[in-house]
Amino acid sequence: MNDMNDPFLGSGTDDDLSLPQAAVNKFIKETIPNLRISKDARQLVADCCTQFIHHMATTSSQMCEAADKKTIAPDHVLEALKMLGFHEMVPECEKVLVDCKEENAKRKKPNKLSNSGLSEEELYRQQKALIDAAKNHQLMEEQNEFASSQHFQNLDLSRPNEDDDEDFDS
Repeated sequence: MNDMNDPFLGSGTDDDLSLPQAAVNKFIKETIPNLRISKDARQLVADCCTQFIHHMATTSSQMCEAADKKTIAPDHVLEALKMLGFHEMVPECEKVLVDCKEENAKRKKPNKLSNSGLSEEELYRQQKALIDAAKNHQLMEEQNEFASSQHFQNLDLSRPNEDDDEDFDS
């Protein structure tokens, strides 16, 4: 079998997706701070991580399709971990998922609707009043424009006769 065509090993081209080297270096340094690692070993770690992500994404996609869904959900990813034999990682991933959800909830901007202190009915009445006012304003603008155009049409703006040369001495 040709390893170059294996979807989990990549095509071997420079166009392959890869992780940023700085992120991989930082991760390695934080994980094993007291050891030096060669450039080739760092690249190998980056390549392995990329292949793991690809494999997880592919398996998660299969889980999603099997559930007749169109969007990969966290449950599909956790199920893929189990299917690929990484059962020991599931509890930590579930903890990270909870932490992410809590962080996202903190980041959400307050909703103007919920902070207004007004009921939906009152907000609807206010919206309807604003729309009606805008319609009235538009109607008044159109009427003024029409009246102005009528005024100009009623003015006698006769053009001078082009054959009339009495103003000019020849």
